This record gives sequence, structure tokens and C-alpha cells, in this order.
Amino acid sequence: MPGGAFEHWNADELARLESLVDRAEEAWQSLRRSSADGAEDTARLEPVFDEIGELIERTAGRVGPARGHEARSVSATTSRLWRFQRSLAAADATPASLRGRLYRSMGLDIRTEPHRIRSGLFVTGPRLTVGVGAFVDHAVFVENEVAPVVIGDRARIGLRVLLCTATHTIGPSADRAGEDVEAPVTIGQGAWIGAGATVLPGVTVGAGCVVAAGSVVGEDCAPDGLYAGVPARRVRDLT
Repeated sequence: MPGGAFEHWNADELARLESLVDRAEEAWQSLRRSSADGAEDTARLEPVFDEIGELIERTAGRVGPARGHEARSVSATTSRLWRFQRSLAAADATPASLRGRLYRSMGLDIRTEPHRIRSGLFVTGPRLTVGVGAFVDHAVFVENEVAPVVIGDRARIGLRVLLCTATHTIGPSADRAGEDVEAPVTIGQGAWIGAGATVLPGVTVGAGCVVAAGSVVGEDCAPDGLYAGVPARRVRDLT
């Protein structure tokens, strides 16, 4: 889980952050229970995130890592904040402006317009880049806690796509899921990943490619090709 400036906070600042997260969570739960206009009411959470942002900015640039109990407190508090931000950003009722702001505050490199990232995006870490003009549809899962995922400019990611950076070596019979292996995933400029497709660790989908819905991509895709199947194979060239 990302630490950043959080690593150097004192006890008073941590207590204030904890209080702000409490307020945000309570407000969000209240809105979920009673809101007639979720998007409009969710925007009322923005002042809380203004305060969180100001607190983060004021601590930037400090030196010296937290230690002992303080380090554990930092980890617990920031992990809780990060998980809450992820849940709120993914919610249907969250307006696009707040969604983009939340993802950026989580450490994601979001260069596209916020309305081009639909609800339901689930990320396991901050190492995600979404390029200019890219589109991410509903319920996309990005497994990026260790290795990065890059979605290039104007690329489109369809419904329920899985971008996965973690796997295992094949172990012995008694434990086939062997040692952990992590490798980045890159989706090239202008590529289109169809609904329900899976892109496995270490894969680069070349610029201008189309990956058909439901395909499983385990090897690099050369640019400007249509790939389909399980495992995905190049079906034809695209002009």
C-alpha cells in the first residue's frame, strides 16, 4: 500500500486523518441509505477530501521514516483511507469529477478525462497509468500491486476486462502454484480490449490491436492485428 508523505506524520496529524476518514465513511454510508440523487449528494463529500488533501500537502517533503508503533499506525490509517477512496471512486453514484480526483490522490496516473473511467474499476495498487483519451469501461479489474499497468493514449478497455500482473511458476505436484512472479502489462496506443478479455503478466498489446471479447492473451501482440481465442492468436492484420 502506498505510503508517501504519510510515512512522516506525527500523532496529531494521524488522529486528524483518522477523524476525517471517519467523517467521510459516515457521510458516504448515510448517502447510500437515503440519497434520492446519488451523484449530486456524493459531491457533498468533496469538502472532506479538500481537508485530507490539504493535510497531505502540508506534510510533503518531510524526511525520516516512521518507526515502531507510529509506523503501524501510519500503515493502518493510510490503508484504510486508500481502501475507502477505492470503494468511493468505483461507486455508481460518484460523479466523474470526484472519481478522477480520488484516483489521482491514490497515486494513479490518470491523464484521460475522468468521465472516461466508468464505475466499478478495481485496482490493487497505485501503479496504473491511463493515457490521454483512453477509456475504461465498467467493472474492469487491474491487478497492479507490484508490477505496473499502462493503458496507452486512446486505448479502450471493455467491460469486465482483467489486466493481471501476478502469477506463479509451476511448482512440484504437492504445490503446483510455485514462486510468485510479477511482470508489467502494457496496452498500446489506440488498442481495443474487448469485453471479458484477460491479459496475463508480462504481455504487451501492440498499438492499434483489437483483442476479441473473452480472449486470453498470454503472449505479446504485434501492432495492428486482430487477436482472438484461448489462448489468443493473431487472426488477421488490420490496416
